[in-house]
Amino acid sequence: MLKKIAIFILAPLTIQANVLFGEEFIGGLRNAKGTCSIERNGVDIPAQNGFKILQNDILKTGPNGSIGVIFKDNTRISMGPDSRIVMSRYVFEPDQNRFSFLAKIVKGSLSYISGSLGKLSPESVAVETPTATVGIRGTRFLLKIDNP
Repeated sequence: MLKKIAIFILAPLTIQANVLFGEEFIGGLRNAKGTCSIERNGVDIPAQNGFKILQNDILKTGPNGSIGVIFKDNTRISMGPDSRIVMSRYVFEPDQNRFSFLAKIVKGSLSYISGSLGKLSPESVAVETPTATVGIRGTRFLLKIDNP
């Protein structure tokens, strides 16, 4: 019980610290259902719709959980139950011609629908799995990792 209370007290402080130190959000959560959380700087934060995602956040779902994320360029990912994905790199700066999307799926399932980043610079989109890196050249895919 005390651990849950501490998380609810510390989570807003973690969020505020990120704003104070200028970390820019890369996307937002939607359709968070069941058991799901965001690990940021070693702290698990309960996932809620509208929560802002930062680079290097780890998105996690439990056995009954699912999460959707819409990124700044309108790229969309959805995670199924028992999934763990690290948002390693995201850059969307079309005015400076800078693009990058790298997600590392540790386990579980991921559905991807390309936004502007994948259309403007498809070679800049990659998803790493425990055994391979997938370069994305299309606009949609589904990936499932069993027994990582």
